[in-house]
Amino acid sequence: MRKLGLITMALLALALVLPAFSQTYNAPGTQGAPTTQPRSSQSHPSPRDSTETSQPPEPPVIEPARGTYRLIQNSSAYSLPDLQSRTIKPVHAGYLVRVTGATMDFVQVVLNDGQTAYVPHYSVALFRAAERNYILGFNTPVYSRPYRASETLAEVHQGRNVHVIGVELDYLKIRMRNGTEGYVPVSSVE
Repeated sequence: MRKLGLITMALLALALVLPAFSQTYNAPGTQGAPTTQPRSSQSHPSPRDSTETSQPPEPPVIEPARGTYRLIQNSSAYSLPDLQSRTIKPVHAGYLVRVTGATMDFVQVVLNDGQTAYVPHYSVALFRAAERNYILGFNTPVYSRPYRASETLAEVHQGRNVHVIGVELDYLKIRMRNGTEGYVPVSSVE
């Protein structure tokens, strides 16, 4: 049994070393020029090097949100915030869903049977128009989307007026003087 293990390791080492020294057939007129490059350790990670093993992606952070919203198109309710995850059940346009959280691309909802599921943002009417000015209670970043992990566009300072053009989840959609539109948390206004 031990000999078989040593032979297997020797064959594996040989398989990793030989291609680095091999050359493929050269077409006429290209004699002497190697057509393959030596392989580096980066193209073939060492089995002992655990830092180069692929890790599953981290699940997205689910940011708290609340509200009841109308579905604007038929969709599926998923077990995770990922279109490749298991479909729990179809959800239909016109029905209301209770939102309890959000990721960059999904809203977390509670279905009628009490199950937690995830529906793509584009299937839910999250935006509600508004026209109002507010004063900020503290400095706050302006996000490109109603989610803290989205790109930060600017920062608005405490005591400044902000022109609110809508509400989406727990964020106010604002339009700044230069025309830039973005989102600030509802908690940032007085």
